[in-house]
Amino acid sequence: MIILHSLVIFNILIISALLFHRKNNPLPNKILAFIFLIPGLNFANNILILSGSIYRFPYSYFIVQGTAILFAPLVYYYILLLIGKKITRQKLLFLLSGLLLCFIIYMSVDFGLQDKTIQQKYISSVLEGPYPLEMEIYSLLFFLLQLVYFTFGAIDIYQYKRKAKDVVSSIEATKYSYLKYFIILFWSLTFVTTLLYTSIDTVLVEYIFLPLVILVVFIFILYSAFHYNAIFTSESFNIQLDKEINIPIQSLKKVLEGKQHFPEDLPNKIMQYINQKKIFKDPEITLHKLASELKVPAYQISKEINQGLKTTFYDLINENRVEEAKILLSKIPKNNLSIEGIAYEVGFNSRTAFYRSFKKYTGKNPSNFNEE
Repeated sequence: MIILHSLVIFNILIISALLFHRKNNPLPNKILAFIFLIPGLNFANNILILSGSIYRFPYSYFIVQGTAILFAPLVYYYILLLIGKKITRQKLLFLLSGLLLCFIIYMSVDFGLQDKTIQQKYISSVLEGPYPLEMEIYSLLFFLLQLVYFTFGAIDIYQYKRKAKDVVSSIEATKYSYLKYFIILFWSLTFVTTLLYTSIDTVLVEYIFLPLVILVVFIFILYSAFHYNAIFTSESFNIQLDKEINIPIQSLKKVLEGKQHFPEDLPNKIMQYINQKKIFKDPEITLHKLASELKVPAYQISKEINQGLKTTFYDLINENRVEEAKILLSKIPKNNLSIEGIAYEVGFNSRTAFYRSFKKYTGKNPSNFNEE
């Protein structure tokens, strides 16, 4: 087990260093590096326990348990940074984490007031079992609170997807895909861990299952660093800070109060501009980009599309892409393009997205569109 823990620590140090020290590095990467260092400390402490050195450094056990409380709040803060959301309702969760931290501090102080014989017996039970009752309670509360954090994180990510439905940037799509799998992984592993704590020997969970959990998370992050590389650059994060998803409240108030006036035929002008410039061919086109080109606020463009054209920016762009694709599909022998080539030509980021949208707007698949 010492070898397993050492391997996990080695992997954690590598990925933390890469995340923290890479060039062009945004804040979320640094937060993610600290997220990994926290379980790294726990596994280093496990090595002390498994090797018997914990008897010489007994307080390291409680110190590591205390720092572990920061894990879920940092994961949640990392998610909020990526979706550009401020901390509001989460204050209650942070308060609960503070109370749990007070609990572990109390146990640490109580441990320090015991004589050496009782302290050694306590550490022996941590190593060999039965696991101390108060630590079982702490561990259960710890993982239950993590589930709450990750559940809130899942809700926020889902809301982010709904707000981002008018953003057809591949960066936003990539970020959502990454965050979706990120929170599913963390939530599922935490849920399974909580079940194991209530059903099998705690020592087995601490020293065998948890290292394997961290290895799974490590592999996922390593995979994401290559497959979802857009989320690991400061450029994409700066775009996030200037995102058009969250419409400024002050601007909305101006519209409601009638302080800003726009042409009544603005919906038609939007359609004409889209058709003439064929901006839908840009795979990175967003509501913000269109608003900038038309020199009209993004919130007003969104309003005109929703109310005037009875659709969303997302549907408007994809429907135009499909219409363009239909023209190209009818001329495949002449334009020498494959179906996948047509998908990219009209602005889709993937073959899957193209097939899904084409089916939605035509009721057919691109491959048999020309068949009678």
